Amino acid sequence: MSLNLAPSYPHPPWDFKDKDSFAYATVVKRWPVIITNIIDTVYRAVDAEGNSSPEKVAEGKALISQLSKLKYDMSHDRPLAEIPEDGGLNSKVYNDRLQDLEKSGNNTWMKIPWLFGDIFRATKHWSKFDPFFQQKEDTFRESGAAVHRGINGLWPLFHVFNRLEELAQVMVDIEGRRKEFEQGGDGWEDKLAIVFAEMLPDELQSFANAFASLGGNATDLSMLPSMDPADVALLQAVGEDKAHLILRNDAGALWNHVRSLRDARLDFVLDNAGFELFTDLVFADFLITFTPYASKAVPKPIPWFVSDVTPRDWDAIFRALKDPDFFTMLDPSMAHPNALKKMVERWEAYTQTGLFALAPEETYAFWAAPGGYWESLPEWMEK
Repeated sequence: MSLNLAPSYPHPPWDFKDKDSFAYATVVKRWPVIITNIIDTVYRAVDAEGNSSPEKVAEGKALISQLSKLKYDMSHDRPLAEIPEDGGLNSKVYNDRLQDLEKSGNNTWMKIPWLFGDIFRATKHWSKFDPFFQQKEDTFRESGAAVHRGINGLWPLFHVFNRLEELAQVMVDIEGRRKEFEQGGDGWEDKLAIVFAEMLPDELQSFANAFASLGGNATDLSMLPSMDPADVALLQAVGEDKAHLILRNDAGALWNHVRSLRDARLDFVLDNAGFELFTDLVFADFLITFTPYASKAVPKPIPWFVSDVTPRDWDAIFRALKDPDFFTMLDPSMAHPNALKKMVERWEAYTQTGLFALAPEETYAFWAAPGGYWESLPEWMEK
């Protein structure tokens, strides 16, 4: 695959030559910490195997050796090695791209545009191993306050009714709330537009008590390799006051576009596991209830950028939310276990009927490809 920038794109991708750039900090600081954590995780997993599977233990030790070499190569600006062609998603795409970089002399760790690598697909026993799963699970476990604070705080967003009931009760009877909106007369869609704008995730919007995915994105563990759960919890509590930092907000135009769609499907390209995935599910629940659109969720095929959602994380969040003892550091006065339980039961019913569903596996690779989306989009859209 040739490295072609979009014709209208004014700047080249980040590289590591600029010592003041985030890219340079990534290769010098972030990646070494992340790889060290992976080595530690694999070491503990190998140790836990004991003598139960000698072949798996041998592979695990070989992985540790490969990871150590990878860390050494990074620190010494050595060329990247090709990924073995073992049938894994995107292996050929990565290798073709790496060959292009080699031709221009940009195939070393301090010269590449960004990270290429998928070391775990080269083994029989470890190809499905997610070295970040426990870290994602532990971080979500410490997010109980944010989850239940959101349960307390979402209903005020429905301020068109001037009611301050808790989300815990709203979400239990969300279908009834839809009828209330419809009975509001001709202006009910305008009321929905307000709520939609408040619900928007990531860069577009934040809402009460850091419950939007803008606050959820504070759980991007690739950005926080050395932070402890208390630091993450603090970040999850500061979303509301960041709205003024949004440079452009096209929420109104987006709602008008969504409202104009017919026979459409809204896809969630999942980012971070845990708390942000929880906020994605709440947003999808809202869309399913108040719009005619089904939702598909697109996970990543590999543990991309540390905390990205994989199919395993999708299953794990339902188990976690149903476990009354899962969350730690939670003031009992904040908890609404019955409401949370009923909400998750409804979500599970959605999965059984297909209202909540993972997108087809063949769509995953696009979102974890090595280049910009514009490079692969035409071919992907044809599929």
